[in-house]
Formats: sequence, C-alpha cells, structure tokens
Amino acid sequence: MKVNNHTEILEELKFDAIRSLHPEEDIVSIEIIDLIRKFARHLNTKSPSVSTNYNLFGIEIEILILLFAAQGNELAPKDLILATGLTSGAMTAALNRLEKGKYIKRDKNNSDGRVLLAKLLISGKKLAERTIEERIRFTDNAMVNYDELERRQFRRLLKKLHELNP
Repeated sequence: MKVNNHTEILEELKFDAIRSLHPEEDIVSIEIIDLIRKFARHLNTKSPSVSTNYNLFGIEIEILILLFAAQGNELAPKDLILATGLTSGAMTAALNRLEKGKYIKRDKNNSDGRVLLAKLLISGKKLAERTIEERIRFTDNAMVNYDELERRQFRRLLKKLHELNP
C-alpha cells in the first residue's frame, strides 16, 4: 500500500483531532484498528474478484468454499448460517441464487428427511477450487515482504483480536 504525503497529512490531522477530544487516552489501539481496516480494504479492492465474473456475491463464493471443504461437499443451511453469520432469510436467498446458477442442489438428508442439505455440484466445485487457487496466489503476493516469523506473529495477533472481539 503506497501512501502519499497528502494521505499521511490527513491521517495525522485525524489522530490529532482524536487526541484533542481525548488527550488522556492512548490512541495506539485506535491506530491499530484503523490500519487493519485499511489493510482489509486494500485486500478487498486488490484481490481477484471471481464473484463478479460469475454474477455472484462474495458471500455466495464463501458458501461454495465451505461446501467444498465439508465432508461429502454438503452442509445443512443451519451449519452454513453458523459459519457465515447470515440470517436464515439471507442464507435462503444465497442458496436460491446458487441453485439457480447450477452451482448447488438441495436434497433431503438421508438420515433425516426433514432436513435439506446444500450439495455442491461439479460447476460449484470447480468455481470453489479456482477461487481458492486465486486467493492463494494473491495472498502469497500480498505477504511476500514478510518473513515466516512475521506472518505467524501477525496471524497470532489477528486471531487473538478476533477471539477477544467476535
């Protein structure tokens, strides 16, 4: 992420304003969260967007990847809801779009006929595999300037931050 002088000046003005409102506060934590937010935005704008090529939303790609990772390439919608944080209505809409696009199908669970399972079709599996491969290439390039120790420390800190603030 390249930062120009104008951006750096604006950043300093922003943190000066925060310090003026709360002079007794240590704003390092605010700066850390701000940097994480900027890095996430950078990753989102620079990462390969497979979803736009297939007229899918990012969360729908995530669902395909979750199904790809699941045993038998199938999961119940409630499990997908827990993994994604979507509401049941949003999950239904996402599964409808994926089914309409012929990436998944929904079938009754053999052990409990009351439960429908989302099952990955071949086209969904191929798209999930392609997305995973593109993400690996992109993230390798994004982290190329960090050695293994730095990457592990960064991961540990982000995991800890996530665990403390789910």
